[in-house]
Amino acid sequence: MECFDCRWSWFKKPIHIVAHILHPLWKPKDQPIVMNAEMTDGWLGYIQKVYSIDECEILQDQFDMYRNGVGRFSNELSKSHIAKCKPVSWWERYGDNVPLLQSLACRVLSQIL
Repeated sequence: MECFDCRWSWFKKPIHIVAHILHPLWKPKDQPIVMNAEMTDGWLGYIQKVYSIDECEILQDQFDMYRNGVGRFSNELSKSHIAKCKPVSWWERYGDNVPLLQSLACRVLSQIL
């Protein structure tokens, strides 16, 4: 049980939470991403470690666009490619209207976690 608890807590690191949130396959179709307190804390904790306050504000605005499916994220082509593309490729194709978030998503999702 101790081994299980250790591995479980390892997967709850902020970078894993960010990877989960930004993986297009795990975003509910036509619905905003619902985040609990643990996800919010992981997201905010990660971006505050990596980015300046001004960049965090921009990231929050860009994340809201992704989260709520605004702009290119509401496009039928982008939705149909979610299952066909690797996550980094999807972000490279459809995330250029949110460049800071696109950069974060490509960096996090291209790592071997």
